Amino acid sequence: MPDLPVDLESEKRLIGCVVLAPTLLDDLALRPEDFHSKDLGALFAAALDLSIEQKPITSRTLADKAAIEVSLIHECVEGADSAEASFWADRVVRARKRRQLFHAGEFATRLSTDGSTDPDEATLRTEELLSSLGRQESDAVPLTDAVDAVMERIHRYIENPNLIAGLTTGWQRFDRLLDGL
Repeated sequence: MPDLPVDLESEKRLIGCVVLAPTLLDDLALRPEDFHSKDLGALFAAALDLSIEQKPITSRTLADKAAIEVSLIHECVEGADSAEASFWADRVVRARKRRQLFHAGEFATRLSTDGSTDPDEATLRTEELLSSLGRQESDAVPLTDAVDAVMERIHRYIENPNLIAGLTTGWQRFDRLLDGL
């Protein structure tokens, strides 16, 4: 049986790109689940969280947030070039799609060989699974998740009126004056 499609190099390089240029997160249509490596997926999730919290994304903050050794992050940054982020992101997504197809094939094989499933039913279930893979590409977020995220930000601003709403520049007086960019 063939090996599960995995592209750890692309996953590592993509994390390295995010560390080098955290603003790339705004342009990447990825989810932590797109990563095969649990550790790299946790690092991506941590980067998303830090971005939402408007905290700096560094090797140390990622390691702390994801509870992962900083040496893995250093390994990801080595050789990474932020200009290649979309290339690595595309490869991560392609590997995830191949894994999904691989699992769909395993599912179809199980249905076709178990002997208890009607062949027409097995075909229908396999077709439904395959068609659902194509629908997963939407960047749509469930409304309840979006509202929860907005309400969380509102509560953070109520609890701490000194928070900056926009992007920070590093010049604190300037950021307070404009409430960020």
